[in-house]
Amino acid sequence: MTQFKHAAVAMLLTGMTQLSWGQGQTVTHDFSQTGFSGGGSISGFFRGTDLDGDGRIYAVSRTISNLFDVPYGNELDYAEVTFTGFGDLPGETTVVYDKSVADMESPRNTFMAFAYNLDGGPLGDDADEGISLSVFSPSTNYNAGSAFSFVFSSETGTPLGTCGVAEFCGLVISLVPDEDSPIGASVTFTDFSGSPVTGSTRSTEVRQVPLSPQLSLFIALALAALGIRVLKRQRELRA
Repeated sequence: MTQFKHAAVAMLLTGMTQLSWGQGQTVTHDFSQTGFSGGGSISGFFRGTDLDGDGRIYAVSRTISNLFDVPYGNELDYAEVTFTGFGDLPGETTVVYDKSVADMESPRNTFMAFAYNLDGGPLGDDADEGISLSVFSPSTNYNAGSAFSFVFSSETGTPLGTCGVAEFCGLVISLVPDEDSPIGASVTFTDFSGSPVTGSTRSTEVRQVPLSPQLSLFIALALAALGIRVLKRQRELRA
């Protein structure tokens, strides 16, 4: 009986350790866009992990979430965009988002937002997909797709939409600090593209990711209840 108790406890602890982690799909996806009025182009890639298993990579800064009443998210691991051939930008300009340095809670990423469905299609081909890659220093920003077109549309006066549906689906916008502006910055340069974003998934992997504290607690309580029932049943059988 003592050996059985020890085995049950060991099984319970092992189960709690294993189930405190889940499996999430990590995707690395390349994308590019041409068709800007000034002849420029963008190229980049992102890497994100589907932490909640809902079939999409979703990340929205705390500021955007609060200002526009949209759900907060933090599933984007890394993203970068290189701007080439834009008149007011020097040569090639690359903007990087790195979650390990500053995530969606950081003021540096005030206007960051991202959503991509894990269906293998290009970024922005669904109405609920889009990117607002916007970090401070430098403040050159890229917005494509319709999911977050509201972030800069009021500043440019141009609505953005899903590629191939609305007049514009891509925006490059450069900002400088401006205390008199509602967003704390003023627009110095804009360029638009109506061409679709193209891209392909470079790699996918399934890796273990930590579950939320609430779900981990639920699993732990369920396993504890199961262990108690097993021990109780064993006593009844030996009685």
